[in-house]
Amino acid sequence: MAELTLDKPSLFSIIFDRISFFFNTLEGSSYKLGLFHGKISSF
Repeated sequence: MAELTLDKPSLFSIIFDRISFFFNTLEGSSYKLGLFHGKISSF
């Protein structure tokens, strides 16, 4: 039980890292989509 409570903060940090990474990639892909859309509309 002590190991579980000790592992909780690290588990939370791993989950938080995954979520932040997911949102970063999502933001990056939407930014690329915006650039691509801008190139299409500029033609």
